[in-house]
Amino acid sequence: KVSNVRKVSGTAAPPAGRGREAGGAACRTECVDKYEAGWCKKTMKHRTIPVFVPHLGCPNDCSFCNQKKITGVTEEVTPQQADKLIREALETVDRENTFVEIGFFGGSFTGIPPSQQEALLAVARRDVREGRADAIRLSTRPDYIDSEILDRLSAYGVTTIELGVQSL
Repeated sequence: KVSNVRKVSGTAAPPAGRGREAGGAACRTECVDKYEAGWCKKTMKHRTIPVFVPHLGCPNDCSFCNQKKITGVTEEVTPQQADKLIREALETVDRENTFVEIGFFGGSFTGIPPSQQEALLAVARRDVREGRADAIRLSTRPDYIDSEILDRLSAYGVTTIELGVQSL
């Protein structure tokens, strides 16, 4: 996890009265900080809405990592498909008592062309800004992270980066 990829300026607070913490609504960044510190782990459920980008961005074809078979997803996800998937999943979540993350899994997200990354991240960022979700996470390769990529992820509000063990 990269701790400096957390705060997005101009992030709107969730609507008042959502009960995100004792005493009322808190801004998303405060909720993320409190969740990471363990504050609300006992009082809030945690749900991650998975958006699979199977094998995208990965230069290898490892026998142990056939993401298309593992996930059952064989086509590239579009921003419109991601939006539909996220909205359908959000309908099943009790937002009053649940910390919600949108996660991009199944490939090396930062190896995807930047325009495609930005299109997918824009969908998730909108849901965070509008209070439907609290955080964005993604998985990638350790050799696919640099300061330019971190700046892009930070600009879109990514809060957690999972680094996998790859064949380098």
